[in-house]
Amino acid sequence: MPSRYLLEVCASTVEDCCLAAETGADRIELNSALSLGGLSPDFGVTAVALRQVDIPIIAMVRPRSGGFLYTAHEFNAMLIQADEFLKLGVHGVAFGVLESDFSLDAMRIAQMVDICHSYGAEAVFHRAFDLCRNPEESLEILIAQGVDRVLTSGQRTTAWAGREQLQQWQQRYGQQIELLAGSGIRSDTVNALIQATKVSQVHGSFRMQRIDPTSINHGISFNVGEQYSYDGVDAEELRLCLEQLRRL
Repeated sequence: MPSRYLLEVCASTVEDCCLAAETGADRIELNSALSLGGLSPDFGVTAVALRQVDIPIIAMVRPRSGGFLYTAHEFNAMLIQADEFLKLGVHGVAFGVLESDFSLDAMRIAQMVDICHSYGAEAVFHRAFDLCRNPEESLEILIAQGVDRVLTSGQRTTAWAGREQLQQWQQRYGQQIELLAGSGIRSDTVNALIQATKVSQVHGSFRMQRIDPTSINHGISFNVGEQYSYDGVDAEELRLCLEQLRRL
């Protein structure tokens, strides 16, 4: 087992990036619109976050909600976004592209990997992987394409539910590609998950609901849900999760 385990925080604001770094997280995946599963962050937010924290930031490149079958225009936008994020100085880009039959879009993956590696940055395939068919074959494609890491729940709704699959992939492929376990990561199960899967890094959003008092007036609401304005990182849950990891 590794001597140290890494925790990546899924954040969407500069404040949450700072909170993650100050609490002791190892890496940040920066998104926007977490309620939609995470979309590309704003360039301004990314630039400010890079100035404020000294841990690696991975930028999400996802141009819209829904699935991962992109038109030529959408993919061209993704290539431009990736290049601009890398110019800002992010440490890597998270992306996912699929064909209509749920196979990997190998040609587009190669283009994204080439951009990332041309900047000396990491290419990360996100949880689009959890929708793909033939996961073992897909992992071998990602390895052959030079993808550095894959974020996955073992093709289940949570990493804990997918722990048996994660353990098998870690045993078979863990020396060839980094497996980042994500979805439903909580302080009360994170150690059991690591012990069951032997993965060395986990990814969590540790989401809590936050209120902006200017979201509702005159019967008009800009809230995300009925009772809250936007998602943020729960500092206490993050701290507890880190405490559990440091005990391993």
